Amino acid sequence: MSVIPTGTVCFSINHTDWRSKAIAWFQGTQYSHVFVHAGTFLDEPMVIESGTKGVAVRPWRHYTVKDYGYTVFYPNFTGQNEVEEALKVLAHDLDRPYGYFGAAWLGLKLLFLRFGIRLSRKQKSRDLVCSGLVFKYLRMLPAVSPKFGHLIAGEVLPKDLFDIMHARPDLFFHTETRP
Repeated sequence: MSVIPTGTVCFSINHTDWRSKAIAWFQGTQYSHVFVHAGTFLDEPMVIESGTKGVAVRPWRHYTVKDYGYTVFYPNFTGQNEVEEALKVLAHDLDRPYGYFGAAWLGLKLLFLRFGIRLSRKQKSRDLVCSGLVFKYLRMLPAVSPKFGHLIAGEVLPKDLFDIMHARPDLFFHTETRP
């Protein structure tokens, strides 16, 4: 594993967790989760993410164990000051609840998406799922934000973010993948 720069967007899947694999399958993609590399604390690389326990910071090493696959994109034309300011805003969401209704709604959206039906309903403000948190981060980066004007935070899935990053090398530099 190389050094992952602060501000990098990371997609992951736990190959041994049926829930992780189910989320990826329902989305029609190879990843089930998305989060942002938040820098280091006491020489430990950390990420900020939204999971079923809410928005939290956890060690990057959690995603580097053998059960996880991941891919990493860095926003092009983004200065370190812009990244740090955006991460400070995300830090205000720490301990924000995930929202069980939001998790259930996301599951329903994924189920219908698998069959080609895209449900449209904004998630409640308390329901900050992983892709919503990363979308919020990307919207704060001046070089990237104008390209996302047509998207709505409560409607963005991890697959949507992955597809955009994969299709837009002018905006995102792919740095690393581990299957």
